Amino acid sequence: MKRSLILILMLAAVCIAQVKNANKSKPKPDFSGKWQRNASKSHYPRGAPEDTPIYLTISHIEPVLKINHKTVVKGQERIKDLTFYSDKRGETNPGLLVTGFSVGSNRADISKEESQKSTTKWEGDKLVTTSSKTDYFSGFRVDLSFTTERKLSADGKTLTINTIIQTSHGGSTLTEVYDRIP
Repeated sequence: MKRSLILILMLAAVCIAQVKNANKSKPKPDFSGKWQRNASKSHYPRGAPEDTPIYLTISHIEPVLKINHKTVVKGQERIKDLTFYSDKRGETNPGLLVTGFSVGSNRADISKEESQKSTTKWEGDKLVTTSSKTDYFSGFRVDLSFTTERKLSADGKTLTINTIIQTSHGGSTLTEVYDRIP
């Protein structure tokens, strides 16, 4: 009886180890390539000009993800180079959201761009980046948290980036869909 119980426990331990190893050996998606935002499939809660082109050039060699983010705003090209580390070591990048715009103000005199510290890790087949910051608007403190999820379609032709912005007053999700450029 005792031997049977020990044998069953050993078999269960081996099975659990096999499952864990199978999950580890599954290859992670490779986001490398050139991408163009598909405005008709993307969604911005406060709206975004559909004629604003956004291009990403991504180099992905685990654990490093480098993104060259290029857009044209009011006829001016804006380029940002971003680096993320999927091994959770943390990173600091220029912010993609202009602070005043991100809370609904279009006044150029209060908009400011800042660096953003974040941490990136894999959650299944999604590469997830989290960060937070505190800002002050009209004397009120606003705590913001950002969760960005990057996911590649099964055929590798579509990259979807969901950014969840959360404050103490609620939250919203920006969905950007990118098509691979040959």
